[in-house]
Amino acid sequence: MRTRRKLTEEPTSELNWAAFKILLAPLRQHKYRALSAFLTLALTAFVVLAAGWAIRNFIDERFITGNRKKLDLSLLILTGTTIFIALCSYARSYLVSWLGEVVIGSLRRRVILLGLTFLLLLLELRQQARLQPGLDFDLAIDGLQRSQDFNLRLQFRI
Repeated sequence: MRTRRKLTEEPTSELNWAAFKILLAPLRQHKYRALSAFLTLALTAFVVLAAGWAIRNFIDERFITGNRKKLDLSLLILTGTTIFIALCSYARSYLVSWLGEVVIGSLRRRVILLGLTFLLLLLELRQQARLQPGLDFDLAIDGLQRSQDFNLRLQFRI
C-alpha cells in the first residue's frame, strides 16, 4: 500500500509502471504491428540521416569532379531516397495512428465496463436495502467496502 506524500516533501522521480502496463496490455494482441511501427520509425530515422550524408557527398564530391553521369546518378539516388523517406513516414504514421486508436478503444471499453459494473453493483445494493427494512443504503455501501466480498478488479478481458 502506498502512503500519501506530504505537501512539504520533495517529489520523487520513481516511475509508476502500473500505468504503462495498463497501456501496454492492448498492444499484446498486436505485437507485430507495434514492432513494425518501431522498425519503420528506426528505418525512417536512418534514411533521413543517410540523406544528409548523401547531400553532403553530392555537393562535395560530384560538383568538384563535374562528371555528368555521376551527377545524374547522385540526383537519381537522392530522388529515390526522398521517395523512400516519404513512404517510410507514411507507413510509420499509419501504424502509430492505428495502434493509438486500438489502445484508446480498449481503454474506453474498460472504463465503460467498469462504470456499468459499478452501476449494477449500486443497483443491487439499493435493492438489498429496500428488501431489508432498517438497512440504510449508505451503511450497505460502507459494509460492502469493508467486507471481503468487495473485490472489484480492473482486469476485463474483451
